[in-house]
Order: sequence, then structure tokens, then C-alpha cells
Amino acid sequence: MGQFQKGDIVELKSTGPKMTITAVDDSSGEATCVWFEGKERQEATFDVATLRRVNHQRPDLRMYARRG
Repeated sequence: MGQFQKGDIVELKSTGPKMTITAVDDSSGEATCVWFEGKERQEATFDVATLRRVNHQRPDLRMYARRG
């Protein structure tokens, strides 16, 4: 497996929106990513050398759990 996998949150090294990887082709070294511009879904394929992983922290959903 390469450095990225489906579901990773990334951005271009040169800056840009946060994107979600939807597919990785290790043989070509490319990753397909999706992101939104307003309500418009965008999709493009990038060389993985141009991407960096974003530290994405999920909210602690335990605080929303019902207690009882």
C-alpha cells in the first residue's frame, strides 16, 4: 500500500481546499480526490507527489451520546 489510501483528507502542497481521496492507483502514482466549491462537487486526479495529508480530527461523538 502507498502513502495514501481511500478516505484520507489531503490538500495540494501548493495550498488549496481540503479534499477526500476516493481512489488511489499505486501503479500510476495518482489519487482521485473530491471536494466542494460551495454546493458544487468537484473531482480531479492528482500525482500523489503534489499532495500532503491534512491532520483531520474527528469530533468526539461521545459528547452527543444519550446518557441513560
